Amino acid sequence: MTNFSTQENARKLIQQARAENSKKLSLVSAALDEIPDEVFDLEQLEELNLFNNNIREVPDRIRDLVHLKRLSLIRNPIRKVPDIPGLGLDWSTYVRRNDFSPQHVEEIWIEINENGNVESPNGLIRWRDLRHLPNLRWLYIGKIAITQNQRSPAPSRHLRDLINDIAVLGNLDTLVFFGVHLDVIPYGIRALKRLHTLEVVAAGVREIPDWIDELSELQKLDVSMNLLIDIPGSLANLNRLKVLDLSENSFARIPEAVFGLSQLEQLDLQVGWTTTDGDIKQIPAEILELPNLTRLEVGGQPIEVPPLEVVDKGIEAIRNYWRQQQEVGIDYLCEAKLIILGEAGAGKTTLAKKIKDPNYKLEPQESSTEGIDVVRWSFPAAVRVREEDGEENVRSSEFKASIWDFGGQEIYHATHQFFLTRRSLYVLVADDRKEDTDFNYWLQVVELLSDQSPLLIVQNEKQDRQRNLDLGTLRAHFPNLLRDAFRTNLATNRGLDGLTTAVRQELERLPHIGTPLPKTWSQVRTALESDPRNYISLDEYLAVCEANGFKRREDKLQLSGYLHDLGICLHFQDDPVLKNTVILKPKWGTDAVYAVLDDHKILDNRGRFGRRDLAYIWSDPAYADMHDELLHLMMRFKLCYPIPETDAYIAPQLLSPTRPAYEWSAQGGLVVRYQYDFMPKGILTRFIVALHHLIPDQDLVWKSGVILARDGTRAEVIEDYSRRKITARVSGPDTRGLLAIVDDQLERIHASFPRLKYDRFLPCNCEVCRTHEESFAYPLSELRDFAACGDMIQCRTSRKLVDASNLIRDVLPYVAQSLVSAERQITLARTEVPAAEPKEVFVSYAWTKESTEVVDKLQEALACNDITLLRDKDEVRYKDSIVSFMQRIGRGKAIVVILSKKYLESKNCMFELTEVAERGDVRDRVFPIILGDADIYDGISRVGYVRYWEQKKAELDAAIKGVSGENLEGIRDELDLYAHIRSTIAAITDILGDMNALSLNEHQSLNFSALIQKLQERVEA
Repeated sequence: MTNFSTQENARKLIQQARAENSKKLSLVSAALDEIPDEVFDLEQLEELNLFNNNIREVPDRIRDLVHLKRLSLIRNPIRKVPDIPGLGLDWSTYVRRNDFSPQHVEEIWIEINENGNVESPNGLIRWRDLRHLPNLRWLYIGKIAITQNQRSPAPSRHLRDLINDIAVLGNLDTLVFFGVHLDVIPYGIRALKRLHTLEVVAAGVREIPDWIDELSELQKLDVSMNLLIDIPGSLANLNRLKVLDLSENSFARIPEAVFGLSQLEQLDLQVGWTTTDGDIKQIPAEILELPNLTRLEVGGQPIEVPPLEVVDKGIEAIRNYWRQQQEVGIDYLCEAKLIILGEAGAGKTTLAKKIKDPNYKLEPQESSTEGIDVVRWSFPAAVRVREEDGEENVRSSEFKASIWDFGGQEIYHATHQFFLTRRSLYVLVADDRKEDTDFNYWLQVVELLSDQSPLLIVQNEKQDRQRNLDLGTLRAHFPNLLRDAFRTNLATNRGLDGLTTAVRQELERLPHIGTPLPKTWSQVRTALESDPRNYISLDEYLAVCEANGFKRREDKLQLSGYLHDLGICLHFQDDPVLKNTVILKPKWGTDAVYAVLDDHKILDNRGRFGRRDLAYIWSDPAYADMHDELLHLMMRFKLCYPIPETDAYIAPQLLSPTRPAYEWSAQGGLVVRYQYDFMPKGILTRFIVALHHLIPDQDLVWKSGVILARDGTRAEVIEDYSRRKITARVSGPDTRGLLAIVDDQLERIHASFPRLKYDRFLPCNCEVCRTHEESFAYPLSELRDFAACGDMIQCRTSRKLVDASNLIRDVLPYVAQSLVSAERQITLARTEVPAAEPKEVFVSYAWTKESTEVVDKLQEALACNDITLLRDKDEVRYKDSIVSFMQRIGRGKAIVVILSKKYLESKNCMFELTEVAERGDVRDRVFPIILGDADIYDGISRVGYVRYWEQKKAELDAAIKGVSGENLEGIRDELDLYAHIRSTIAAITDILGDMNALSLNEHQSLNFSALIQKLQERVEA
C-alpha cells in the first residue's frame, strides 16, 4: 500500500506540474509502490524523476508521454520496465535485467557498501560492462549516505580498476563520487572533456590537480568534505564554472584562484558538519571581481571582515560594504556591548554604575532594574587594526562601550533573546550572600544566544560573605567562561580596579574590534549618538546620512540595518508601521514595553489590556503620538497579540498558570514531543502569539499551554519547563495538516536560536502502539539515520520492526520530502548545474477594459526585451485550477500589479496580492502600475477599503448563520479570506503607496522602459 499522506503530497506535486505546465516532475522519496495514474496525463512531461521509491513495474502507458526524454528509476526494485530512451537505473537492476537496449540507458547508479564493494548481484563491475552503453552521460559511484566523522571506505579492487579506467567513458557529462576514499582525484577524469559536473565528495582528497582546467566545459565542481587547504591557480581558467563547492575543507583564507572565476554564481565555503572549526576570517574586496555571484555560504567560518552583521545580509550587502570603503575611505570599529546579567538584587545596576564611575555612592535601598538600563562608557584604548595594505598595527582610539543592565526578574527572561547579542562581553553577577544564582541557567542562556561570546563571573561578596565555585566543572561545560571569578564587594570597591581592568582588556580583545568600516558609517553613528531625541523619522535619518556623505538610499538603509543588528538603534525596515521610525534610544522603547508588562492592572487582568490602558500607561510626553508604533513593537517582540473581533490584546506571559478544564478525544490522534537539552524561556509564549488566530476560545489559552482549532481538528500544545519539553497532541479529521502548522511554527522559533539543541520524538506506528494511548516514541534524528540508509527500526515496546521512512511520512510528510542522506543532503537523483531561470514576470490585474489594455501593451513591450509575461488567459487552460495559478503568482519572483478600485474590491485579485505579501519581500517582488481610481495615497481612502472588506465579511457571516456546518464546505474558507484581506489591505497598500510608481500615462509615453529596466534587474538577480 502507498502511504496515504505521501500519496496526497505526490498528487499535489502532480497537480502543480499540470497547473504550471511543467516539463519536469520529481517524486523523489515519495513511498510510491506504483506510478500514479495522473502522471500519464501530463503530455508535456520531458523528465520524470522517481528516485528512491518502491516501484516494481512501469506500465506500458509510460509510452503515452511522447515527449519524455528522461525516466529515473534509480533505487527502485524494478522488475519490469518498457525499453524506452532516457533510462536511469541502478547497476544491480541493469545487471539483473539484460533486455535493455544499450542506447536507451543514460544514467547508472553504482552503490557501494561499508566495505567498498558494489551492491549488485555478483559484486563485480568492469569498465567494459559500461563502455557498451553509448549514451551513458551520468554516473554515480558511492554510498547512499554518510554520517558525521565516518571515514569513507576504500573501493574494492574491481571498483578501483573501473575508476582507474574511467577515461574510456568519454561521453559522460556528469560524474559523482560520494563517500569513496580515493586519496586523489583519478587521473582518468582528465580525458573526460565533456564533463559539465564533477563531484568528488568525502573522498579523502588533499589536492586538486593542476590539469583541472583541461575540463573546459565544467560548470559545477563539488569537492566538499575533503582535506583541501588550497586550490591550484589553474582552476581560475575554468571560465564556464558556475558552481564551486569547497565546503567542509580546511582553508585558512578564500583561495585566490576563486576570484578569477568571472562566471561563478554559487560559492560554498561553510564548515561545521565534518570540519569542526573554520579559519577564514575575511571575505576580501576581491569578491567584487565576481559580478555574477548570487550565493555565498560561509556558515561556521569565523568571519571578522566584513562585520558579521553585514555578511548575514548576503552577497549584495558584502559588495556594498567594500564599494563604500573604496569610495569614501575607512575608519575602524571600536565599539562593543557589555551585557550584565544575574538574578534580581545581585548588584548588576551598581556594577554598571561603578564601572563608569568608581566613586558612585550606593543608595541604601537601590531599586531593581525594571527591564533594561543602558549606560554609555568610554575609555582610551590601544586597538589592533588591519590596514588597507593588509598589515596589522596598533592604534590609539577612544573605545565606546554600551553597558546593558538587564532586569533579573523572571518576567524579563523571555525577552532576553532580542537583546543578548553575539560579539559582546558578558558579565554574570552573583550575590554571594543569597547564593541564589542559577549559574547553569545563565551560562546556558549566554551560550545559546551569543555565539560563544566571552563571559566573566563576578561574585559580589555583600557583607564580605564568600562562596566557593567549582569553576573547573563550569569551564569544562562552558568554554567561553574566562579567567577565575572576580571577587569584589561593590559597597567598599574591594576588587573593583582589577575587575574594571579585566573588562577593558576583554572588550579590546573582542574579534570584531579594529574591523575596517566605511568612514561615513562612523560619521553617521556619531551624529546619531549625539542626537538627544529618543527617535527620529526615516526621512530625518536619511537626511543625516546625506549630510555625512551618503548618496544611495540602499547604502543608508544598509547602515541602519547594521546599527539595528548591533543594538545601537532599532529600525524594523520590513514592518509597515515601524519602518518609518528609527529609534535612537532602544531603552526608550524597552521601557515602554516593560511598563505594560509591569502594570498592576494588567497583571490583575491576566495580561489583557486595551488601548485605553495603553493611553494611561504611556501618558508621558515622551510617548506622545507614538502609541501605534510602541504597540507594534510589542507585537514585533511577540509579547502580545490582538483578540479577534475586539479592541483588546493579550500578553501571554501574564496569563493564568492554571490549566482550564476541557474535553479531549485522543482517538486517531498524533503526538509529537519536543525535548530540549536546555530550554530557553519564551518559546511557548512566542508560539501562542504567532498562532493566536487559531485559538477558538480565549478561555483555552494559559501561560503554559493552548488549544488550537482548524476545520474540525484540534491541537493541544503544552510546555513542561521543568522537564524541558513541549508536547503537541492533535486529534480530528486533518491531524497531519494541523500538526504541520504547529511543527512549522515551532521550527521557525527554534531557528531563531542557532545553537539550540533539541530533538523531535515521533510516535511508533506499529500494530501494538496504534492501540495504545501512550505509544513508544523515536527521536527524529535517529529515524533520519535509519530512513536515509533504508533500514528498519525496532519498536522498544512490541519489538516489531518498523519502516523508518514511512513512519516519518505518517507523522511529518513534509519532513520526509527533505530526506535524502542521513545527515547531509546531496543531489542524488540527478546532479546537474541549475539551468538558467527563464525571464518570466507575472501580472495580477482585474478584468476591466482599461487594465486588460494595459496588460496587452505591456506584454508586447516585454516580448521585445525577451521577457515572458505570464497572465491567466495564457496559463490557465480548460478545467485547470484557478487557485493553483493564483498561488503560483504568490510565489513569483517578479509580479506586475495593475492596481485599480476594481482590483482592490475583487476577491480573486486580493487573494493573489495577499499570497504575494505572505511570502515577503513585497518591495522587491512587486512592481505596481497604479490606475487613477485606485486612490491608495490617501489614508481616508485606504480606510474605505478596510471598511469594504469588513462589510463583505459581515454580510457573508450573516448569510451562513443558521446553516449547519457540514453544508458550508469551502464557504468558511471564503469567510477566512475576507477576514485576512481586511487585516492586511492597509499594510499592503501602504507599502505600494510608498513606492515611487509612475502614472499610467508616464509608463505608456516611455513604452514601459523604466518598468522594464527594473524587471530586467529583478529577473536576472
